[in-house]
Amino acid sequence: MLKLLLILPIVGAMLIALLPQSAGRLIRLIALVAAAATLGYAAWLAGRFDPAFAGVQFYESHSWNPRLGSAFVLAIDGISLAMLLLATLLSLVAVMA
Repeated sequence: MLKLLLILPIVGAMLIALLPQSAGRLIRLIALVAAAATLGYAAWLAGRFDPAFAGVQFYESHSWNPRLGSAFVLAIDGISLAMLLLATLLSLVAVMA
């Protein structure tokens, strides 16, 4: 679930990279839609967050190199949820500015 918070801005940036520089209005629109979608998804995650549970939630782990013990791990707790919402809101405000 948390992977989508990383994928949405990356997809928006890839779409923008494919456009010519002369398409300024379309570039701004795609950036705004990607930032708004990311904020919307973060707000949806916040709605599904259970504040009664003290541990991490929405835990995802994918092993990258088992011999080295490296893995890609995503999870949020109460403090990181607030930071996640603030970061996605700041991204939207920055794109709007």
